[in-house]
Amino acid sequence: SQDMAGVRSEQARRIITHRCRELASTAEGGRNLRVFRIAAAASQLHAAGALDLVGALDDITQAARAAGLGDREIANTIASGVARGKQDGPWKFE
Repeated sequence: SQDMAGVRSEQARRIITHRCRELASTAEGGRNLRVFRIAAAASQLHAAGALDLVGALDDITQAARAAGLGDREIANTIASGVARGKQDGPWKFE
């Protein structure tokens, strides 16, 4: 239903916003893995029809920059994460 779609969309945005906030304050050592995982989640949420992928990837990029990662590293890690998310298939909402 339309209502459920709205709820899922809101939930998807909250998931990405929360994880980006965590990423932005992540110290060296865990940043790339976190970027990879968030990008994979964003890809799965997009596949489920609940998330604008372009906007989410922009948010992830900004958070990764705030954590101190360089743009090329960020782009490569996001691309890997998105590919992984596509492999794993659409997000399973509870």
